[in-house]
Amino acid sequence: DLQTGLLANLFEGTLQPLTMKLLLLMLLLFVLLYIVYVIIQGPAWYLASKIADQQSSLGKYLATFAKLNLLWLLFFVIIKMLDITLGLRYQLIKKFSPLALNVSAPIVTVLFVILGIIVFTSYGRLRALEFLKIPFLRMIGMLFVCVVLFLVLWFIIDLFASAPFEARVLVQIIFLPIFVLVRTYSIRVVNSS
Repeated sequence: DLQTGLLANLFEGTLQPLTMKLLLLMLLLFVLLYIVYVIIQGPAWYLASKIADQQSSLGKYLATFAKLNLLWLLFFVIIKMLDITLGLRYQLIKKFSPLALNVSAPIVTVLFVILGIIVFTSYGRLRALEFLKIPFLRMIGMLFVCVVLFLVLWFIIDLFASAPFEARVLVQIIFLPIFVLVRTYSIRVVNSS
C-alpha cells in the first residue's frame, strides 16, 4: 500500500530525524499558539464578561479559560492532523488520477467551523457543552449578529488597506469596541438561556 509505505518511510531510515524534528516543531507551534491565544483572548473575554455583569476574579477566569482552551486545542490538533493526513492522501491519489476531487477539504472546513461555533458559545460561561443549552434559533440569531458585525468591521478596515499605516492603526483602534460588543452580546445571550 503506497500510503502505508509513505508513512512508514517518514518514521524510519534517513527521514526519521527530519520527521521527528518536524513533529517537535509542530508541537512547539501548537503550544506557542495556545499560550499567545490565552494571553491575548483571556483578558479580552474577561473584560467582556465584566461588562456583561459576571462576577469572577481575573486569575480564576484566566485559569478556567486556559483549561477550557486546552480542550479546544486538543480538538484543533485532531482536526489539523486529520487535515494533514487527508491532504497527503489526496496528493497521492492525485498522482495516479489527476482529475480526482479533494472531498476532504470541505469536510475539514466544516469541522473547523463547527469547532469555532462551539468554542465561541462556550466562552459565555466557560463550559464546554454550553452550546447544547442555547435554544437553536437564539444561537442562530446570535451567530448571525456576530458574523454581520465582524464582516462589517472587516469591510471597513479593508477599505483602509491602502491608506498609510497610521490611518490603518487608527481605524482599527476606533473600531476595537465592536469586538467587545460581539463578546459582550454573546455572553449575555449564553447567560440568558
